[in-house]
Amino acid sequence: MKNTTLILLCLLFVGCNYSKSKSIASIGSGNGSLSGTTVIDFALIKSYSLSTCLNCHSGSQAPDISTAAGASASIVRILARVDVDTMPPASGGYQMLNACQKALLHKWSDLGTPTTSTTTVASIPECAGAGGIGGTPAPVIPISQMPLNYDTILTKILQPKCITCHSATGTMPDIQFFPYTTLMLKSSKWSAPGTSSTVYQVSKQKSMPPASSGLSALTTEELTVLTKWIDAGKPEL
Repeated sequence: MKNTTLILLCLLFVGCNYSKSKSIASIGSGNGSLSGTTVIDFALIKSYSLSTCLNCHSGSQAPDISTAAGASASIVRILARVDVDTMPPASGGYQMLNACQKALLHKWSDLGTPTTSTTTVASIPECAGAGGIGGTPAPVIPISQMPLNYDTILTKILQPKCITCHSATGTMPDIQFFPYTTLMLKSSKWSAPGTSSTVYQVSKQKSMPPASSGLSALTTEELTVLTKWIDAGKPEL
């Protein structure tokens, strides 16, 4: 009965599209950026624990957890998935939520999923030290200073701005950008010179990602790195 219930809960989240990365450095990666005095409210949960989930579940795919009401209504299903590391889905996916992110979700649920709160992060043992509180926040490395390889393009450009559609379960499965071998099947869209490639042109014209997706357009720096990667032969490593 317990397994059947979990399967049913999982089905409610089918359809999310994530891209895989071994080196994602996000707000939820336990980099010491939390403060012990931060209150546990929806704003924290949204930006810290649910940040990766919102790539899909912000209205385009059910359930919509971008609002306090939506996340509150789905909290039981959310916990059922994150506790067994099936959300975000590793098959296409981000790193799993860390212990601090999960503990904050549970505490928020225990508090009654409040939009405001007086309970602070300091009350969560899992968020101490490397799990969240304390230490020096990891520096943000500009994409131009990162290795010119597929992993950088994936984690900094494709994952946040393209793979929601361009994946096996996305809205454009005929043009997939993950994994690398699948991207290369459509190498004609990444043909050198970079500034003449299809991917660069649609990105520069801001037709991709489409405005209707709610995703931000590629920055000038991202476009520059993208063209350099294409001109370098689209190295995987």
